[in-house]
Amino acid sequence: MKICKHCFNDEELQEIIKNNNGTSGICPNCGAATILYDTEDLQYISELFEGFFDSYQIHDAGRTLLEELCENWRIFNPEVNAEQVLALITALCKEYFEEHYDLLSGKIILKKRLNSDYVANNSVLKDISWDEFQCQLIEVNRYHPNNINIEVLKPLFSYIESYYDVGDIHLYRARKSHNKKLIDKQNMGAPPARKSGEGRINAKGVGCLYLATDKATCIKEIRAGIFETVCVGTFIITKPLRLVNLSKINMISPFKNSDNGGIANIDINRDFLDELNNSIRNPQASTDDPLEYTATQYIADYIKSITDENHYRVYDGIEFASTHSETGRNIVLFETSTEKCKCVCTNVNCYYIDSLEYNFSIC
Repeated sequence: MKICKHCFNDEELQEIIKNNNGTSGICPNCGAATILYDTEDLQYISELFEGFFDSYQIHDAGRTLLEELCENWRIFNPEVNAEQVLALITALCKEYFEEHYDLLSGKIILKKRLNSDYVANNSVLKDISWDEFQCQLIEVNRYHPNNINIEVLKPLFSYIESYYDVGDIHLYRARKSHNKKLIDKQNMGAPPARKSGEGRINAKGVGCLYLATDKATCIKEIRAGIFETVCVGTFIITKPLRLVNLSKINMISPFKNSDNGGIANIDINRDFLDELNNSIRNPQASTDDPLEYTATQYIADYIKSITDENHYRVYDGIEFASTHSETGRNIVLFETSTEKCKCVCTNVNCYYIDSLEYNFSIC
């Protein structure tokens, strides 16, 4: 059976497939004009799928195999329909399904999901919801909550990293110019630490550099009003950046770390990661109670504290999708000092906001 890398959403599988020899053509599954590969020549991918399937067992509380593949893990391109997905996996794992045919027709669940001790020990939040976690931080124990397995987060973050080298991208930061004059590039960085306001990433007084991947996003993020003047600084990367990228949560591959524990731990904590992402993305309003930021600040501080075997900080910051843009992303860097920050402002332009578009809905 012929397939192509575009049949998959999973980036790990795409990388593996494109390193094989194929022939040009139109993919019979997703319709892409690309390089086609024969499933019989993709033995390594077959082995990855078989290891994935071995993590599951038949159980009435589970989901169908297609639901796990297409909805829970988003392994396949949505253009590939359910019948085609079924044909693909049976072609890749023909001998496997001759022995485990029940996985194709019954409901399945990850084996480790059924071990209550394992779930409790490997859940970020032991036995509480995100809202309960936030309440505990606000009302009971701000710095040392006892209902969180904080170390579980470290391997989870390794699945959602972004890397940017010098010259890869430009970043942007906007500031309102109240006197309608150009702000010097030396003043386009983060405010002094003790003068920093409360944010979803940082507590009051803790400096962070908030940037965006395009000009429109950074202007929208500061909620520039009509007829206001905004200065936008262009930043270049001076040293490689390693970030926790929350926008990758729905792109985590079960094949990146093929051991069963890795797959189970991702699945167990997916709801927590979604809550974290949504809470950080949630736009700040002037009426917000700063205490609402406590949970995201706590997690951000933990990310900042992660070090390697040489005691160097692993992550330079956090990346997440903007709610103000379909494609724009925000990048928040922990280091703000001139000596340590890995970005520098190279030029500043002024923009006049001459119109705004409002979208609204009933509360």
